[in-house]
Amino acid sequence: MKWHRTPVPNLLRAENGTYYARIVRGGRQHWRTLKTKTLTVARQRLRVEEEKIRKTQPARRGEQMTFGQAAAIYAAQVATERLADSTKEFRLRPGAALRRTWPELAGMDVRRITAQDLAAWQRRFENGDSAYTPRHAKRAVAGNSPTTVNACVAYLRRVFAIAIANGLIASNPAASLSRKPPRKKLLHLPSKEQFRDIVAHIRKQAVRWNTGTAELVEGLAYSGLRLAEATALLWADVDLDRGRIVVNGTKTENSARVVPVNPAMRTLLDRLHAHKAGDKVFGVASALGTLAQACESAGIQKLTHHDLRHFFATTCIESGVDIPTVSRWLGHADGGALAMKTYGHLREQHSTGAAAKVIF
Repeated sequence: MKWHRTPVPNLLRAENGTYYARIVRGGRQHWRTLKTKTLTVARQRLRVEEEKIRKTQPARRGEQMTFGQAAAIYAAQVATERLADSTKEFRLRPGAALRRTWPELAGMDVRRITAQDLAAWQRRFENGDSAYTPRHAKRAVAGNSPTTVNACVAYLRRVFAIAIANGLIASNPAASLSRKPPRKKLLHLPSKEQFRDIVAHIRKQAVRWNTGTAELVEGLAYSGLRLAEATALLWADVDLDRGRIVVNGTKTENSARVVPVNPAMRTLLDRLHAHKAGDKVFGVASALGTLAQACESAGIQKLTHHDLRHFFATTCIESGVDIPTVSRWLGHADGGALAMKTYGHLREQHSTGAAAKVIF
């Protein structure tokens, strides 16, 4: 029988779709059919089977695993998951932070690492022990941003889950670690008039070079695509007759989606299609340099490629599109929770205009 790996440790799927538990305990593999073809049900039944086996099958005397060994197993699992390379790198990046701030951890037996040990490390990490000098930088940085701290907490939990799956520990010592509240990022986006000035400036500068950067900037702003999605977009993915774009998501499996073509994007696509010179819709991979120059010329804060995605979402919401719909267009799989956090407070001029309509 052929088995298929899943993102869940100890959970395998047979060719017929049925899920099985494969749990190592006492130096032996224990197989259990979970009698379901539904992943969410299989996860629940897997936990029950793992607990049963831990209670009935003692661990082999002398059996041990270091944190470094568990981390290596986790890294191998991440490598087999269907994720973008950038996502895989982000999931494994905390390993370097741990090696830098807790060098002894890799050689420690996972059975002897306590929740108190992890809490003490987190206190040191958040209080300055994480400072380091990045490559090619001249001075040290704090290195303890909420994103970094939370990524390390998630990493620790996942690595200790490997030890649990192998029957070496019964509970996850990293479960009690607290996440650091993220700092709310204020969006500094251009007005529609400023965006038109930016595009005009880029197009004027690009005349002599014919780079296509203005078209990429417009495409990101009118579609909400991530940069990797836009640069991978093929004409075969564009259905001009039906007015839609099939996006082959690059971040996760759930980021694949269909995005309707709005009027501004339709005008851009028609113009590009009339002069297409290959399979790809956009002929350049980046517009950061010219975008920065255009922003400086327009007298606004520098924008990134991802800011253009924010510009798209904000413009859609200000135009009356509900947040769950915008969330689907962006490729979010959370029903709009992330979009609500990000765009709950819109640009100042829109918020001020809305406040003027409130009458008591």
